[in-house]
Amino acid sequence: MLRSDDPLPQNAIRFSQAFEQFYRTIEPKWQELEAARNDAFSAYEKNDFRQKQQNEWYATTDALDSARISAWGQFRSMLESGQLVACIRDPDKGVILELDPKAWAGPQGLGPRCSIDDFICPNDPIQPGPLASIGGKLRPVFFMEDAFGAVLAPKSGLVASGGRRGRKPLYDDRAIRKAVFELMDHHGNFQDSDPEWRCQADLERAVIEALEKQGLEPATSTVRKLITAPLREWRASRARR
Repeated sequence: MLRSDDPLPQNAIRFSQAFEQFYRTIEPKWQELEAARNDAFSAYEKNDFRQKQQNEWYATTDALDSARISAWGQFRSMLESGQLVACIRDPDKGVILELDPKAWAGPQGLGPRCSIDDFICPNDPIQPGPLASIGGKLRPVFFMEDAFGAVLAPKSGLVASGGRRGRKPLYDDRAIRKAVFELMDHHGNFQDSDPEWRCQADLERAVIEALEKQGLEPATSTVRKLITAPLREWRASRARR
């Protein structure tokens, strides 16, 4: 089914961003898990991709995946129970429609084993759920930020009536990794002779543009940190070919 990336209403948080926020709220060790995975890959790379370091990288990746999959199960349970209310917007009428919570029951799909996005339909192998479509097109799913924040407030420090309390934007590391791999696969390694793809700054600019389309405004220094590990992984994967 076609997807239509309609603009979201004010004070809305995208489905993909909401899951990342939920995960990082209920998993107290999320930073440690991600750091362990990144450190293990660095060791794997520095030791010429030896088996021992590969096993450690796989183990830390599995631990990170387990935490995210557990969060995904809880996230979907709260959607099914109605504690979290997912919505879509009718672009013609300008009205916000709530998705049927009962339609979140059943198989959970691959979930965070892949990249979470903002579009939902019953036969999606990654994130099955209610048919979030209007006029024959899938519409981006979102939550109203105040209501979503109120659910997470006890653990996350979000204040429903007063907005955020000093929280930085959250970025989906897996989506960043996917974007880096897709861009590098498309353009190849940087070349001085390529005016559009001369150096890492061109990759940083492309990732910033992708994030801005999601309503985020990352600093270049932030994106530079976010792409470091996936760019290293991409180069390592090509070196083994």
